[in-house]
Amino acid sequence: MLKPILRLSAAFLVLPLLGGCPQVQNIRMMPDSPTDMEALLEQNEFARVRNLTTDHPELDTRELQDRIATRESAYADDMLTQARDLADGDELLKAVDLLTGALRRIPHNTELRGLRTALETERLRQLRINERNNLTARAEYLLDHERLYQQQINLQTPSNEQRREHAQFEKESVELANQLLVHARDALADKELVIADTCLTLARQLDGTLDTAAVAAELEGLQKSQQESVRQATTIRNARIKRKTDREDKHATQQLLATTQKALSDNKLRDAREAFTRIPPSTSQDSEVIAVQNSLDQAVSTRIKQLILTGDAQYRAEKIQAALKTWSEALALDPDNIELRERTDRANKVLANLEELKRQQLK
Repeated sequence: MLKPILRLSAAFLVLPLLGGCPQVQNIRMMPDSPTDMEALLEQNEFARVRNLTTDHPELDTRELQDRIATRESAYADDMLTQARDLADGDELLKAVDLLTGALRRIPHNTELRGLRTALETERLRQLRINERNNLTARAEYLLDHERLYQQQINLQTPSNEQRREHAQFEKESVELANQLLVHARDALADKELVIADTCLTLARQLDGTLDTAAVAAELEGLQKSQQESVRQATTIRNARIKRKTDREDKHATQQLLATTQKALSDNKLRDAREAFTRIPPSTSQDSEVIAVQNSLDQAVSTRIKQLILTGDAQYRAEKIQAALKTWSEALALDPDNIELRERTDRANKVLANLEELKRQQLK
């Protein structure tokens, strides 16, 4: 008779302690009753409120449903905000726990469930990253230790303690290699090829007997596929850039051809040639461009011949300054014309000699 009393006393002693624990707020000694409705609403215990309305249909009024919906919406928004703030502060576990508790109250809320799934996935990803980082750091340490050990035994015989330590490290290296191989497979599944390559390389270095052929073959296949995808993407991008450049060049060519033809019609040959030289090379073989070029070349050639004849006549008439001006005008149209260059040089020398004679006469 004494034992049941002792067990009951122990239960009453534990209950006050549990009452202060947030994880046991849902513990109750008896079923909810209609008198608990307001308290449950205040505590955001919406699932229990809905259970009450199911068990007591007379409570299920439109007014109550509106109240529940309003409070659920506000509560869900608050939980989502708090969870996102925790996630922003890299407290993913707390955020997931918060959302899990909220879903016990509103199990049908898709936003809460979706965010919890996303954060749980991210938390697991970060845990996997942290584990992988720890493994790679340890692997590099063990490999450094192996190199140092090999250098040391070339100099002197290792002690028994050093042999035991090295044997322990070799055993750890085998275990570590298998763990890194698992991470290499996970990285391949996520298409993280650089990480997979790093893990696979370290695993091979740690344990040369490890069977890595299947993972290596898959990695090589994915690398080739990725390279091909990059090549195709580059080709597509370059083709897109070329199409855009071609459109821009054609537009610029049309504008420059119009400017060239306008200058030709106004007999402004220097302006026409300057505009024409700015036509993009990509359109230089267009029939319209070639036709304008022929017209321009013919007009320039005719004009140069006229200027040469005029300049020659002026030179013979000892109008050296006028001849130089005329030939210079022609030279501006055809800067590579050797005959014109010779004429202007000769005229400049004559003018220089005349200037020198004037100075001599003034002395």
